Amino acid sequence: MEDLHESGIVGLGGAAFPVDWKFDAAQRNTVKTMLINGAECEPYVTSDDRMMLDHGEDIRRGIEILKKYVKPENFVFAIENNKPNAIAAMKELFADDPSVSVIALESSYPQGAKQMILYNALGKVVYAGQRFATLLENHPWFNVTALAASSRSAGKTYKSVVEKRWAMKTPIPTSMADMIILDAVADMDEVVSKVDFVFCAVDMKKDEIRALEEAYAKKECPVVSNNSANRGVEDVPMVVPEINADHIEIINAQRKRLGTKRGFIAVKSNCSLQSYVPAIHPLMDLGVTKVLACTYQAISGAGKTFETYPDILDNVIPYIGGEEEKSEQEPMKLWGHIEGDKIVNATTPSITAQCFRVPVSDGHTAAVFVSMEKKVSPEEIIRRWTEFRGPAQELKLPSAPKQFLHYFTEADRPQAKLDRELEHGMAVSIGRLRPDTQYDYKFVCLSHNTLRGAAGGGVLLAELLAKKGYFD
Repeated sequence: MEDLHESGIVGLGGAAFPVDWKFDAAQRNTVKTMLINGAECEPYVTSDDRMMLDHGEDIRRGIEILKKYVKPENFVFAIENNKPNAIAAMKELFADDPSVSVIALESSYPQGAKQMILYNALGKVVYAGQRFATLLENHPWFNVTALAASSRSAGKTYKSVVEKRWAMKTPIPTSMADMIILDAVADMDEVVSKVDFVFCAVDMKKDEIRALEEAYAKKECPVVSNNSANRGVEDVPMVVPEINADHIEIINAQRKRLGTKRGFIAVKSNCSLQSYVPAIHPLMDLGVTKVLACTYQAISGAGKTFETYPDILDNVIPYIGGEEEKSEQEPMKLWGHIEGDKIVNATTPSITAQCFRVPVSDGHTAAVFVSMEKKVSPEEIIRRWTEFRGPAQELKLPSAPKQFLHYFTEADRPQAKLDRELEHGMAVSIGRLRPDTQYDYKFVCLSHNTLRGAAGGGVLLAELLAKKGYFD
């Protein structure tokens, strides 16, 4: 490692990433699959193509070095399908090596980009999908009758697709392990024929997600979505059942637009909101005017674990793409109202947010500052939190926490490690309420981002819709 560092060898990308850093991270973690990127980074560039055609033996020697020092279980060599000669050359070169598989990817810019090629070649782990599986395994109302994914996974058993990347603490549900995955697009009619509604948690481009969810709705199959693609659509309810359950009434207007009798789309809000919006909601009648929220978000929200995200160790990353915009804008829809055939967003309070990725496995924490028109005591605010009940509690929905908001009097609570699993991860923890010099009050909140903030919130929304007869 020291020799690599002293050599000054760096990657050929624009970041010139030091090779010894990559080796160091790989040696400190178990590498299951090593992806060899054979896709060009820019159109008309042919350097990768010529490397594979002219220097195959050098590539093979490089892979042997990786086998010796990194020890991955297997290699996936991903090449764009407009390089048939390179694909043929690599398949011939590694024909005698079962640990190396060569796959052809669609020639689509920017296929060589890190996130795109990881998704297209390996399929990104969508942890919300795994959470849905575990939450639905013994659900009292819902029974999983079909699983669907992309064409890469179609035709395989659920277990064979997820077992090497299973990130949950409980085993793969036995009732789903041997289910054959259907193609979410090509087998849409078969999926619809087997289910009463679908949960949707996918990693695709937003326009593709919108088209997919609307296609299912138009097949008269209700969609409960964990995705953000349809959250901004005016007649799509974005619901936290304790806060704005009445917004599901907009579904009748949405059905009229879609031309459906039964099909519709309902979505849950972004995970970051769940840590602080529930605490502000019982204070809204006091005239909340300004909110500042700084969120400290767990790596599972990025579909990562400490094994797959070594860069987060001993680190804080002060940027999460799109998260601050969602944190500032989506609460306004939650606090909005139905007017005719659309949901009209609230105009107050004014919200500003800053979002950080922190080295925590699960649990989003928020530092919150609020100003209000009406002045009340800390005791009154705590009373409002502890006594708050929403429609989810009144209807006694199976996944609803008995008490939605919990206030901790200890100075060092809430803590992610201690409190994220409160009420099966569906409650919100609050603490450290005190006056502020710039705002009226400040406090700290915590919610479980893959339970309350993702799949658990989706299941709770589905329970509300079922209870209100929208799946009938």
